[in-house]
Amino acid sequence: MKYRLIHKSSTFSTNDDIKDYFDTDEPEGLVVIAEHQTNGRGVSGDWEDDGKSLLLFSLLLRPYCLITDYLKINYCIAQAVIQAINIFDESLSLKVKWPNDVFLNRKKICGILQEGDLRGKTLSSVALGVGLNVNVKSDFFAKNDLENGTSLYIESHRRWDKTILLNEILNQFALLYEKTLKSL
Repeated sequence: MKYRLIHKSSTFSTNDDIKDYFDTDEPEGLVVIAEHQTNGRGVSGDWEDDGKSLLLFSLLLRPYCLITDYLKINYCIAQAVIQAINIFDESLSLKVKWPNDVFLNRKKICGILQEGDLRGKTLSSVALGVGLNVNVKSDFFAKNDLENGTSLYIESHRRWDKTILLNEILNQFALLYEKTLKSL
């Protein structure tokens, strides 16, 4: 998959940005990355990030698969996150909390939000959003009432390069996604 990246300093939601492309000729592989979201969505509700420490991005996909196969796409991105992190630090024990989260040491490190466009029973377009706690310090979780959250920084005791990590996540995702589509 070829990626085209759009960087934004701030946005309402990267998933909303991607959904603006659903009815266009934009091919899959568009990635919107934001330093700050004012309306990032997750299981615990809406929250505002600090603009520095989270990896926030969404992908435009055109899977043209049955709606019943949509969870396989979630699994691809969750595994891509885990594999990318483990390339840089094999000691981190990451697990998928099915279907939308990645946990590290029993705490949430990553949330996934998939929003799709259906054409009959076919999932034609997907906004696949990822929020990964990279260099987040513990006070962020207390301030946002997220006691079950953690970050790569907290667990590994070092800062991570968000750009390098994003590139590896996208590389891993492309391999897993292509293999998954071939199996459908």
